Amino acid sequence: MKKAVKKIKVKKVRAQRAPAVMPDEYPFKGSPADLAIQAFGGVRSLSRAINRNASSVCRWRKPLGEGGTGGHVPSLVQSEVLRKSRELGLGLTADDLIPG
Repeated sequence: MKKAVKKIKVKKVRAQRAPAVMPDEYPFKGSPADLAIQAFGGVRSLSRAINRNASSVCRWRKPLGEGGTGGHVPSLVQSEVLRKSRELGLGLTADDLIPG
């Protein structure tokens, strides 16, 4: 004779994300990378506009010691960011992206 097996419902729990970093907590607030990201409305918006990975754009905000660019927009994408900014009327200039 078979024993009845009681089925147990398992509740699926989604993994919780780490809390978002607030703009005041960025290490390079006001850096060229930060200005570009803010002008486009966020990392994802900028990355979509220039056809890059969001993780690549996010890396612009990281310090050099952590594999980032130290708050600088890489020279290989500066012209692309400026071109898209001009197309969208965002008002970014070369002076905003190129330090010094």
